[in-house]
Amino acid sequence: LIPGIESEWIRHGNLRRSMFTEVLQSGDQKKLIWMIKTLYIRRANLEKNGKKLSSLDAEALKSAEKMLFYELALVLEIDPEEVPPFIEKQIGL
Repeated sequence: LIPGIESEWIRHGNLRRSMFTEVLQSGDQKKLIWMIKTLYIRRANLEKNGKKLSSLDAEALKSAEKMLFYELALVLEIDPEEVPPFIEKQIGL
């Protein structure tokens, strides 16, 4: 999942929340991708055990996706809601 961008879960909730806020405020695409990847992996691991992301993590993911998908939509000249299916098609899902 996105080679070259490492993902490591930050266990301490306040530190994680602070880091995610910093990433969202920066708008840096590489950091947004790191954050989304980290939260996707966490969500997948939780779902294996019948659990969900915390509401704060889910909201952070939603915000990061919205920012990144909007930028990708501009570059690709498509609507933001078309970005996830476009990405899935490109990676063969």
